[in-house]
Amino acid sequence: MEICSALDFEGGRALISGIAGTGKTEILRQRLLIMREKCGFEPVNSLNLSIGRVDEGESGDFLSFVDFCHRFLSDYALLSPSVSRLNECDKLEIISRLSRLEYRPEEIRAITDCACMIREKELGLPEGLQVHRHANLRYRGLASSYINHKKDKDLVDDDDLLMETCVALLRAGEGDRAYPTYDRIYVDDVQDASALHLAIIEKLATAEGATVLFAGDEGQRLSSDADKRPLIEVLGVDKVFELTHNRRSSPSLAQMLSAYRGLSQEESSVMSEGGAELPILAATPSEEVQESMVAVFVRQSLVISDHTVAVLARTDGEVRRLAQVMERHHLLSDRLTLSTVREAGRQDYDHVVVYNVADGVYPYGPTSAEMDARELYVAMSRAKQGLVLTYTGELSPFVSMLDPRLFYSMGQAQMNKLLRMEAMFVKFGSK
Repeated sequence: MEICSALDFEGGRALISGIAGTGKTEILRQRLLIMREKCGFEPVNSLNLSIGRVDEGESGDFLSFVDFCHRFLSDYALLSPSVSRLNECDKLEIISRLSRLEYRPEEIRAITDCACMIREKELGLPEGLQVHRHANLRYRGLASSYINHKKDKDLVDDDDLLMETCVALLRAGEGDRAYPTYDRIYVDDVQDASALHLAIIEKLATAEGATVLFAGDEGQRLSSDADKRPLIEVLGVDKVFELTHNRRSSPSLAQMLSAYRGLSQEESSVMSEGGAELPILAATPSEEVQESMVAVFVRQSLVISDHTVAVLARTDGEVRRLAQVMERHHLLSDRLTLSTVREAGRQDYDHVVVYNVADGVYPYGPTSAEMDARELYVAMSRAKQGLVLTYTGELSPFVSMLDPRLFYSMGQAQMNKLLRMEAMFVKFGSK
């Protein structure tokens, strides 16, 4: 199966190919979820980039290339030994901007300027490349550049400047490895790549045994490639995973989520024996019991210091009703988020409870099946540590079609015990 193969691919270069809507970005995001689950944190040796615009709902784990360049230049200016030769005021200004503004592009230009200064005075320049400052440009302190072989173009575009500066610093650092390399690089929307994008990827993917996974439409050609070669030839990939679109039930998403934790059957058994949590399915006899079970799971999550929990429902009415339940159970907290699945957005939570994943709710109707499936799966993927699905009646086909070995079905006796304990908490007003 192509999707499972793409999830397991390690060592080398591969392209996940398919037209829009076939789940390419979801597979890249799923690899990140699997890595988090196995490592317990976001690996520092993983770089997640999007060449196109980063869409909030779909690519929340990805940086745009421009944002990456801002961060790279800023980190380089702070971490390079060359910075020790700057005066203290300059260093304090750099650090205060970074800590206060969190790399906001419109405020980070001073850092770009600093990186360009380091490149000019201390690291040396690639032949034919010079850097100048222009105070009258859009942002004060913006460093812009002339490139000798592009004199007819005069000033280079801002985004091109950032990437040119990045490439120059990468080249200048080759002798002492003063720049980062990555074991895993995931690149979305690669069909829109320029020569600069590819040059940066080449410089960052030099770790031995590195995995570079591209996602894009193999049928397109790179506008930056004068010879209009096939995409797989330009990228130099070893493997292509072809995705096709099935409009009936969005199976690529379902298959991907069945590997939610990236575990085989044997690994699932080991995890269960070791006490690690699998996603929980809780079938309740009534909506009232279901609401009380949501309160049980929220309380269990909030007991852990600093952990966040989200309760996600299908409609605004359900969200309002659950808010009343949380209030009755004394569970309202700044660490608790109540939202619809559609508004779950890009935020991740330590624990997620998805309320009422029943048939007739997901899908709500035949015309919305594909969108309902997508929203449900995205909501489920927001859980970093614990995921709970509650329902009354028949389970949604979007869940029942997944591998049951990767879920823990809670029995009625266990639920009754938890409900009795919750009733005691409510009776005595425990918070």
